[in-house]
Amino acid sequence: MNYDEGPLTFDPTYKYKYQSETYDTSKKERVPSWTDRILFSQNTDTTPIFYSRAEIDLSDHKPVLGLFSFKVRRINKELMKEVEEQVIRKCRAEL
Repeated sequence: MNYDEGPLTFDPTYKYKYQSETYDTSKKERVPSWTDRILFSQNTDTTPIFYSRAEIDLSDHKPVLGLFSFKVRRINKELMKEVEEQVIRKCRAEL
């Protein structure tokens, strides 16, 4: 299965100085990056409407948030019940 994500139109989400807006420039020399992602299957009718980071200073990460539009399939409840009964009968027969 192939996955996709919304466009990265926001600043990196990691590595900030703890509870700040400043990138960590300590001796570890970590490069700011996009470590928090929301992925969705390319095999579905999913469309990102909003994809960004939250401007929250609670850790060294900025959480990613997204709003997506997608199609929901209707379930044929009669067919589902029939399949469920078949599975139950088969399981009982194997006991």
